[in-house]
Amino acid sequence: MGLEPVISAIKSVSQKIQLLQIHAHIIRTNLIQYSSVSIQFLSRIALSGPLQDANYSHRFFEQLTHPLIFHYNTMIRACSMSDSPRKGLLLYRDMRRRGIAADPLSASFAVKSCIRLLYLLGGIQVHCNIFKDGHQCDTLLLTAVMDLYSQCQSGGDACKVFDEMPQRDTVAWNVMISCCVRNNRTRDALSLFDVMQRSSDKCEPDDVTCLLLLQACAHLNALEFGERIHGYIIERGYGDAPNLSNALISMYSRCGCLEKAYEIFKRTGNKSVVSWSAMISGLAMNGYGREAIEAFEEMLRIGIQPDDQTFTGVLSACSHSGMVDEGMSVFDRMNREFGITPNVHHYGCMVDLLGRVGLLDKAYQFIMSMVVKPDSKIWRTLLGACRIHGHVTLGEQVIGHLIELKAQEAGDYVLLLNIYSSAGHWEKVAEVRKLMKDKAIRTTPGCSTIELKGVVHEFVVDDISHSKNRLIYEKLDEINHQLRIAGYVVELSSELHKMNDKEKGYVLSHHSEKLAVAFGVLATPPGTTLRCGSVKVQIAIFFIPVSFHGTAAPLMDRLFKDDPARHDIRHLTNTDQLKQYTELQSFDLSEGRFVLYNSWILLDIGIPRSADKSSACSTRPELAWILNDSTKNHLLDSTKKQKAGPMPTEMEAPSRSTNKTGSRIDTTENLNPRFRKQKRCYNKFAT
Repeated sequence: MGLEPVISAIKSVSQKIQLLQIHAHIIRTNLIQYSSVSIQFLSRIALSGPLQDANYSHRFFEQLTHPLIFHYNTMIRACSMSDSPRKGLLLYRDMRRRGIAADPLSASFAVKSCIRLLYLLGGIQVHCNIFKDGHQCDTLLLTAVMDLYSQCQSGGDACKVFDEMPQRDTVAWNVMISCCVRNNRTRDALSLFDVMQRSSDKCEPDDVTCLLLLQACAHLNALEFGERIHGYIIERGYGDAPNLSNALISMYSRCGCLEKAYEIFKRTGNKSVVSWSAMISGLAMNGYGREAIEAFEEMLRIGIQPDDQTFTGVLSACSHSGMVDEGMSVFDRMNREFGITPNVHHYGCMVDLLGRVGLLDKAYQFIMSMVVKPDSKIWRTLLGACRIHGHVTLGEQVIGHLIELKAQEAGDYVLLLNIYSSAGHWEKVAEVRKLMKDKAIRTTPGCSTIELKGVVHEFVVDDISHSKNRLIYEKLDEINHQLRIAGYVVELSSELHKMNDKEKGYVLSHHSEKLAVAFGVLATPPGTTLRCGSVKVQIAIFFIPVSFHGTAAPLMDRLFKDDPARHDIRHLTNTDQLKQYTELQSFDLSEGRFVLYNSWILLDIGIPRSADKSSACSTRPELAWILNDSTKNHLLDSTKKQKAGPMPTEMEAPSRSTNKTGSRIDTTENLNPRFRKQKRCYNKFAT
């Protein structure tokens, strides 16, 4: 039998026994030493689906007395895709020691092995060999090197490789965008969308580019840019791609535009579990806990099996909405009904749920009873709850567990400082500060961003880098002045230095979130939507006093340009009515959620990832920094000190009544058609 029949037989073989027979034949006839035969056979057993066998391919490779570059490339490639990428690097080293010159394919497979291992030093060595071998102009190879540096958190080196590339294609630009997103340079990622089209390369963004940019927009809350990418997707005909639809649902949800997210969800054909999980998570992060659970039940009803991401979204919904019993039930059903073993993310949601409602001891017992070993994130979740509820002893225990894991970070010590300072333990504050100084532990200041006209502006505490910083501080002082007139008192417990109340109030008045909002109010005309995102505080809450004839009146006009009649809410006369009103009239006018009460606006700008739409004025822990006792008392008692006018007949106090069919209805729903539309929007999910 000649070479061609053997090669043809190798290509057509479909069973392992036939492959073994051919192997025996080429050994007996010494055809194994013909490279055309051995390369074809090695490819079948190293790379070919059902016939793939890693151990068998290595034994066959060892039978070759003089392996060529093609044999090595096949083996290194197979190893880079297997569970043993380290063997691929050893083969690459063995090849070079034998004096076989590596080609771009050899180097690219070796780089992929380093990526699988996150082996930065090995990748640097391969990169050096690329230069020595003269392959520094190979675009595909350099793109793989960029990806290596990106995944190994070496973004600067990835940028250098990108800048030195003689010619860049769309894949290279996508890797660069991915690098920016992965290394927390999301604003740079957005800017590359325009640069890649204007550059000499003139590369057109593809569906992968859009997917990466939507992730960046979600991270930055950059709604305007996200809508621009959405338009590009429709223009290029990518709208039917399921992964882009899911990314759009996630982006709009994170930017607070739940109605748009739901529209995308309804238009998505053949909704997968990923689509349902994205919608459930969107409802959860926007405070629609009940609706998220209804969506989950609807998904089960139509026969779609949930995965671990689905349960993360449902448990997150229970956590954000304070539904302890429902969360416990869902957590129990995971393993019992669906056979899904809870992972660390599910346990983290449960700890967060128990911590939010103040069940700290139960949360600690839950962690100690976990099947998997708790990681640092779970302990930090409990530590954050200890700070909110002022549980000093448990907070110290949690820090001890973090030290055991050798995972303590600067933020953990800051939370402990918050706990001590809130309790007035200034001597312990001093001890922790000394410990941080001795260990050279430094904190990274949080930052807040606001998007205006497609440009993302970033602020840190006491920021003076902005070109309009003088005007921003003037506007912020004006807002703070109005807050003091209205009776707002700063929550001082978050200031970690021992100083008098006046000094603390001054220090706390220039937080990054407040600077971002002050800039937004300053730089935009009436009616402009303001959307803020914060790195450390995901929600910016401000009480803004409103006088119908005072300096804040223009702000009323901005918020109620379409319906000035909503200015008058003097019909609310007691706490129970306030509670009903805030539950039923948490408006969403695409400008963030806000609740009115007499001369107050509760303005919620940004993405209420940990807020519940039905308790905007309740004592939620995450609002403790701004909604303190004195403010709440002033808010609830303010009508007693004012002379309220006659109650408008068209705005009766919220009440329950019965319709002709005997079912109970909310008369307050008639006050706001937008609210009726929004409530109806999430009651039934289209399949």
